[in-house]
Amino acid sequence: MNPIPPPQISPMAYSIASAVEATGKAISRTRIFEAIKSGELDARKVGRRTVVMADSLRAFLERQPRAGA
Repeated sequence: MNPIPPPQISPMAYSIASAVEATGKAISRTRIFEAIKSGELDARKVGRRTVVMADSLRAFLERQPRAGA
């Protein structure tokens, strides 16, 4: 009898380094900070850590122009 795997839990927010990794390193740390400063990305402070909201990161990527367009 195989054990049932635990459900996959999607993150609600990413640290800056995790946001870079989540995009496959397609977006640099610098670009993420620029997008936060300009309001393109929604971020929060949790203690001293800045976290990027996962839905905001996804929406940011979807707003970018299509390749070859």
